[in-house]
Formats: sequence, structure tokens, C-alpha cells
Amino acid sequence: MTNATTSSSAALDSKQRDWIVKMGGFLNAPLSSAADSNAPPTGVQKSPSGDVQDAGNGANQGGGKPAIQSDGKGGAPASTTVGATAAPPGGGADKNKTGVLKIGSKGPAVEELQKRLNGSGGKLKIDGHFGPATQNALKAFQKSKGLSADGIAGPKTLAALGSGGGASSTGAAASASGSPAAAAGTSGAGKGFIAGSVGKGGKNNPEDVKAVQDALNVRGGGSLPTDGKFSPQVQKAIEEFQKKLGQFNPDGIILPGRGPANVLSGAAKMPPTPPEPNPIAPPVLGKATLDKGAFVWHSTRKILQTNIQELKKGVLAAYGTEHKDLLDAIDTSMADLDKVIDKLDARLSDALDAAYKAPSDEARIPLLKKAEGIMNEYLTYVKAEPLIDHMDDNPFGVKTSLKQVITDALNHLSELLPEPVAASA
Repeated sequence: MTNATTSSSAALDSKQRDWIVKMGGFLNAPLSSAADSNAPPTGVQKSPSGDVQDAGNGANQGGGKPAIQSDGKGGAPASTTVGATAAPPGGGADKNKTGVLKIGSKGPAVEELQKRLNGSGGKLKIDGHFGPATQNALKAFQKSKGLSADGIAGPKTLAALGSGGGASSTGAAASASGSPAAAAGTSGAGKGFIAGSVGKGGKNNPEDVKAVQDALNVRGGGSLPTDGKFSPQVQKAIEEFQKKLGQFNPDGIILPGRGPANVLSGAAKMPPTPPEPNPIAPPVLGKATLDKGAFVWHSTRKILQTNIQELKKGVLAAYGTEHKDLLDAIDTSMADLDKVIDKLDARLSDALDAAYKAPSDEARIPLLKKAEGIMNEYLTYVKAEPLIDHMDDNPFGVKTSLKQVITDALNHLSELLPEPVAASA
């Protein structure tokens, strides 16, 4: 069994990360955890307005490595580069790779900025070129919002604009596609938005807390005081924002460079809230009758199948704003969760159905004995399979109740046997 590799700098979503990594151990999937650095990216500085500027070293200011890696070594799968600046739709790559938009920037992200400025009263030509006219319009907007009028569009300014354009072409691509996974691949703005973690158990540096307060008010519809002080109200606002992103069991913390930070900063488009997982509760079973035996086990397997699928939805929803490579790795690793359904197969339904249709009691007894042997096999499997408890103990707020559903059904059906099976797992 593979133990999760954690780091003191990996903040409070470690329970979810560790759950996925441990699942990889059960399934022999090549997953391992990687630390999320709370340090600001190399070469990033802040302007007087608090927006992020690049020091000019040309380093990739990507939105951080995925929390779970698919190659077991840390970093992206060999075929892709996480956080790399993607080519915008319909043309060449955006020439701005500094993490901000300023004089000289070009490309789809600038077009998006110009559209947003026009939506706020500007009269710019939408040409994708950040020139003096765009700078003047931006300064006027910053002044109207109480921001430092430096004419540089960084995370705070973009958040105030409600811009999906972000600081690189991937932001524009995400805005066009509306895909949370695409949005999570943004470069620059999400990472420079905050230098340290903000939220329950986070570093909560005043400057970072203020940036999150500002963004929650703009992007999350909040009404928080922007005083840089972490409070229960800020934590509640973070948790409500996380729920909107699909984290239905929110951890109340924003980590630098992660999907929620990208969305808050304006570097990624605000995705629609996914539907909340809806697992089926364990049914109340009455007196067992042989004519309903096959149906009961068939229905039990359908409940198990549904609840495992709802768990998968919950896991993917919780990480829905992260990089597509991370989502693909998690999705692939969860494919084998269905092996529980394969082990608890339809043989019991077939045996009970054959027993019900037997022409006589004499013919029925050996068929019920066969069903008893299958039940014992299932019980042995349930007791020995850690994946069942692991799914039931998931930190994503999905009540799968797999073990209860299985044992309730087997206890119920054992009433049909000549010598009932004690179904306690």
C-alpha cells in the first residue's frame, strides 16, 4: 500500500490529496503527491497597486504544478507542460508572457482587456495592441475603482474588471471555451495573486488577505471589509466561493497558483457551479421473500454503481478548476473503483432467481446452498477490501455508504437460506 508523500508547505487540502494518493496505492496506480510551494514565483514583483510584475527573467510564471502527479515523480506527464502558455484560439501565441498586461503587450488577452474597458465606458479600438490609448483608459478605470493608476493590468485590476482575459493567452482561451480545466492552465496571474496561503490554518499575510478580500468581493459577490485581517467572515466567504467552484466539502483555504486562486485573481473564467453529488441512501429492507431476492441484489449493485459514480463526480468537481493534466490523472486513477462492482457480481441474483424458479423444495435446496457460498465469498471480499472503507471515508462530502448497503443486503438475503449467513463486515 502506497503512503502519501506530504509536505509542511502543502496546506489544508492535503486530506483530499492524500485520499487520492492512497487510492492509487490500493489500485496500484502511479500517483504521488507533490508539495505546493507558498513562495512567490521567481522574478515576480508587485507594482504600487499590488498588481504583479515580472522582473524580466523570462521564467515560466505558471499556475503551479498539479497537486497529484501522474508520473509518480512530481511534475507534469511527459507529454505536456503544466502551466505552459498555450496558443490562443484562432492565431499565434500571445506575446505577453510577463504575468501582466502593459504597454507593448499584444494578443487576445489585450483584446479581452480592451473589451472589458469599453464595457466600463471606454472607447477603444479592439486591436489587441496595448498602446497609449489603452493605457489611458486603464488608468481612468483604476482611478475610478480606487486602485493605483499605474496603467498596468495585473490580478487586482483584472479582478475589478471581471476579466476572463487574464495575463496570458491561456486566460483568453479559457474565457472563450468556458472550460474550468482550460481556465486552470493560465500562466502568471493566479500564481502572483497571493504569495502565501489564505484561509483556515494558512499563513494569512495581511497583503494576501486583502487581495483575497478584494477578489471575493468582486468575483464572489461578497461585501467583506478590505482590511487585510483574516476573520471567520473571510473564512466563510472562502468556503462559499469554493462551493461555487464544486468543492462541496470546502477546506476554507486559498493556495497560491491553484485553481481557486486563478479564478479569484481573474486569471481564469468563473465556471458554472457543477451539480452536487447525489448518492442513494441505504434503503430500508423489509422481510425477505424469495420472489424478490434476485431483484434486491440487482438493486443493491445499482446503488453501489450509482454511489461510486457520484463519488467520482464529487472528486472531479472538487478539482474542477485545476489543470487538465491533473484532472486526467485523477480520472484515470478512479476508473478501477468499479472493480468493487465486478467482484460483487450478478451470480447471487442468478442463483436466487434459479432457486425461486426451482420446481420443488428438493431442487431448491442445492441452489440456495450455492447462493450461500456466493454470499460467503462476497463477505470475505468485503472484509478484506480496504478500498470500500476508503471510498466511504472520502473527504469530498459524498456519502457513499457502500459497506452498509452491501451488509444490509446480505443480511436481508441470508434470511432466505437454510442456515443464514452472519453478514457483519
